[in-house]
Amino acid sequence: MAQAPTEEHVVPFKMYGDYVVVVQGTIGNLTKRNLMIDTGAYPSVIDRDLAKKLGLVGHKGSMRVLEQTLTAESVQLPDIEIGSVHVQNTRAVVQDLGSISRDFGVRVDALIGLDVLGHHSFRIDYKRKTMVFGPVDTLSWSTPMRQPSGLLCIDVRIGGRTQRLLLDTGAGGFLLFANRAVWVPRNAGYLRESTNLGGTFTLRQIRANEVVIGDQNLGGREILISDAQNMTVYPFDGLLAPAALGFREIAFDFERGIFSWETSERRDPVHVAREAPTLDRSAGAVLSAAFPDSHD
Repeated sequence: MAQAPTEEHVVPFKMYGDYVVVVQGTIGNLTKRNLMIDTGAYPSVIDRDLAKKLGLVGHKGSMRVLEQTLTAESVQLPDIEIGSVHVQNTRAVVQDLGSISRDFGVRVDALIGLDVLGHHSFRIDYKRKTMVFGPVDTLSWSTPMRQPSGLLCIDVRIGGRTQRLLLDTGAGGFLLFANRAVWVPRNAGYLRESTNLGGTFTLRQIRANEVVIGDQNLGGREILISDAQNMTVYPFDGLLAPAALGFREIAFDFERGIFSWETSERRDPVHVAREAPTLDRSAGAVLSAAFPDSHD
């Protein structure tokens, strides 16, 4: 169950690594918890220590992240509060979030995904460092959102080819799966390392001459390519991190099914297009299909 705000409610946040949004909220009876806003997480993830403090016991199963499938536990959270948003009796995955906390220099108690956030329209203002829940106005640029299997995707044209990408505020870059982007030459690009909940892995980086979202041409972009085979069960072709594109504000309008954004006023779009995005120190997508897989 979820209770949505009927008017705007502003929640301040702190930003880490130029893209990670962390707000304070309440989980169960524990207040002032650091909650990372991660639209690529489905379901939400709570830290193992937090689950112990809450006395939560659940079912064992598995959870997919880029490159790996991890052992995990599914638990029932009594309630989550972020500002005026209150969600009760939702499932979450238990994982050790210590590596994310160390990488970003802040304790992260949970990754809050669309199972919580998808009930309420909201916008994120990276410039003012505020998250606003409630009815949202469409920003200057917009495109339809698609929500296959509860995930949040948009269509992006890359060099004239349309790819469906997961909107992932918990990632730090622009990534395609090689087996969904067959136009990318095999072994093209140079190698770079990245991290997520599963550890360290290798990606390839190439340059696309043109990236178009909705009616906005963002010019050339550096794109990361993953050769992972464990993500083929999901209905999208890669990940798109809004902050990595230089967007200064983004809005998720679930009532009308629209994702909209404002581009940065302080950075030249051509200069932004030539910057190499990074997934380094990124939580990346945290996804789970038909979770939990309980057993005796």
